[in-house]
Amino acid sequence: MSVENTLQAMLSPESIAVIGASADPAKWGHRLVQNTVALGYEGRLWAVNPRHSVQIDGSRPAGSIAEIDERIDLAIAAVPQGVVTDVVRDCAERRVRVLVLPASGFGETGEAGAVAEREIAAISRDAGMRILGPNCFGLFSSVGAINTTPFAPIPAGDIGLVSQSGNVAGHAFIAARTRGLGFSHVVGLGNQLDISFAEVIALLAEDEQTRRVALYLEGIQAHHANDLVDAMARCRDAGKTVAVVKAGGSAAGRAVALSHTGSLATEDRVWDEVIRTAGAVRVGSIDDLFGVLSLASLPRPQGRRLVVMTDGGGDSIMAVDGVERYGLDLAALPEKVQGRLDDTVPPAAPRVAGRNPVTLDTAGGVDDDPEVIPRCLQALGDARDIDVVVVGGLYGTYTHVREGEIRAAHAILERVREQKLRVVLHSPIGADQSPPLQILQDAGVPVFGDMDALLRSLALWLPESVTQAGGAPPAAPTGSQGWSLEAAHAMLTDAKVELPMHRFVEDEHELAQVAGDIGFPVCLKTADPSIIHKSDVGGVRVGLSDLTAVTAAAGDIREATGSGRLLVMPSLRSGVEVLMGARLSTHFGPVVVIGRGGIWTEMEDDTATFVGQIDETEFETRLRRLRCAPMLFGGRGQPSRDVASLLPLARALMQAVREHPQTSIELNPVFLYEEGFAVADIRVVDGA
Repeated sequence: MSVENTLQAMLSPESIAVIGASADPAKWGHRLVQNTVALGYEGRLWAVNPRHSVQIDGSRPAGSIAEIDERIDLAIAAVPQGVVTDVVRDCAERRVRVLVLPASGFGETGEAGAVAEREIAAISRDAGMRILGPNCFGLFSSVGAINTTPFAPIPAGDIGLVSQSGNVAGHAFIAARTRGLGFSHVVGLGNQLDISFAEVIALLAEDEQTRRVALYLEGIQAHHANDLVDAMARCRDAGKTVAVVKAGGSAAGRAVALSHTGSLATEDRVWDEVIRTAGAVRVGSIDDLFGVLSLASLPRPQGRRLVVMTDGGGDSIMAVDGVERYGLDLAALPEKVQGRLDDTVPPAAPRVAGRNPVTLDTAGGVDDDPEVIPRCLQALGDARDIDVVVVGGLYGTYTHVREGEIRAAHAILERVREQKLRVVLHSPIGADQSPPLQILQDAGVPVFGDMDALLRSLALWLPESVTQAGGAPPAAPTGSQGWSLEAAHAMLTDAKVELPMHRFVEDEHELAQVAGDIGFPVCLKTADPSIIHKSDVGGVRVGLSDLTAVTAAAGDIREATGSGRLLVMPSLRSGVEVLMGARLSTHFGPVVVIGRGGIWTEMEDDTATFVGQIDETEFETRLRRLRCAPMLFGGRGQPSRDVASLLPLARALMQAVREHPQTSIELNPVFLYEEGFAVADIRVVDGA
């Protein structure tokens, strides 16, 4: 049986053995059997216990795995950590296809546990048996009618959930249920001793019952990183939305950065870029995870243009505030649409310029006539100029016009079908408490209980804005010792990074000769590698046009910095200041960050991150999303700069960190001109 078929058998097994099954309904070994029986599992289910025969309706008793006279597709070891290795040996001898190990106390606890994991891995590998876990919560499949988790009932649906945490999965089941969502398959991976995220996600990409994928991911082994990206991309190519909670990034954020590159290209930011590039959506919470997945029931639009429609002025104001806060856009409505809305909105209702937002309060509003909502939707016409319509307020709570609300729900669905509108609802009560909201949610219209959460999820799900760039400004780098400038220049030159002519000097006689050789005007700067912001401490002088100026500047720099060693280079003409940095990701290889440089690096985080190979088209696309893009590509009468010349430089930096994997490289600023560029300052540090 192939690897893929083996994993498919894990989710739709013909035979299951629960090792450690118990007659006590309070014990997990009993509940694993009972949960699967309750789902109507039609295969052969064995309750294995060496001490006594366990009789549970729907299962067959066995004293050991060796007594079972057939090959088992799936076995679950509901046993303590101390006997797991023995169970693994027994299952390996019986050629079990997949063994689930829920027990903890292995690699997550230290070296002794890691040794036990390696022994288990060797036994299973030799037998061709796959291991799920250890330290996992089991698996569920509404398709295969199995539930070997401690959770029941789990709602059935079309979401594939893969999680390293049982508690997070429990939260996910609750969040999904409130939104009318459910699961095709749920897999708890635990320590990923064998079966990996990538393998399960790739399986879900091909699974016809799975339309959306939810991931809770804390960490992976480095050699699985590229396979993980490929698996997420396979889901994207299959038209399946993948939403990811990637936890564990704060440790990287707390690390002391030795360069701007270290703070701008943390491993957590690399994960951001990798997830984005694979076509997935990274979110920060389980609520946002299912907010995004509920939106995935809609066709994904090309833009971020919203029409906001509420039944109260306060709701409209808060919604518009959220639109701005999350980088969304209010759609500009054509005049003919505005005219149709004027004819539809109650006469006394407020009207804003452009007629967006639409406020349906006062007499004749939603409180009196809920069917005004679908009439306003009809007035919007087709969805050509609108990406999403947000309907918010108290619709669904007006019990005195409940029949009208129900008619409105059916009319809204008719408008969605005929006009191809994407409609998302906000209401303060759950759909399970309101028949009209339930009608809409059951038909695939997302319903949110909080307007801010709705807009935040939309901002995550909708395509990126052209000028979108996020995050806090990077922390200022420390003064920790980096490479000497001589060593840094030599390394970068070997990597084919184009640097200006430069020389290092110690005394006045040498200084005079070097300045003359380079040619006036020259730039003089301290060569002390511990000084990062040279200009802040008087460590740089530019535009030195003769020897007298050079001699005076050298004295000033030495007095200001206490360092006698100086670097002499041409005085570069000004250009747009760009930062370029590179480091090697633990999981994903070379990483380059490019963005606004000079003093602005610390004042605002405006950078693009590139991981692995850089595609020429993607390179320009990503840079056009920066806030400083008008400075690079021309804006307000300014000339366009030679952005294309930075691509070979970025690739050279990637090669440099491949050859020096413990380093972080920073070029800041790089002066970008209408033709070409010039590197004004460099810094290389170890361990950033």
